[in-house]
Amino acid sequence: MTPEERLVVALATVYEMRASAIRHLTLDDIDLPRRQIRLSGHHKKLSEFAHRALVGWLHDRQRRWPHAPNRHVLISWKSAAGTEPLTTTT
Repeated sequence: MTPEERLVVALATVYEMRASAIRHLTLDDIDLPRRQIRLSGHHKKLSEFAHRALVGWLHDRQRRWPHAPNRHVLISWKSAAGTEPLTTTT
């Protein structure tokens, strides 16, 4: 399983997030030092599983696209240079 797949599974299972909510999640919704995630305007504690998955993906994201202007948590090689969330085709 890739780091991004692990993150999607964690967010979908732990927080019951739908695909569209996961695609629209931004880096501003994540507070790693406090281990919190903002969902629908509410702060939730990051579970250990979700925290590990998120940290793993963010390290991979930074390695692949260190200067990406896109603030969405999940990006691809197509969306990294833009500002839009992933689409179902990226």
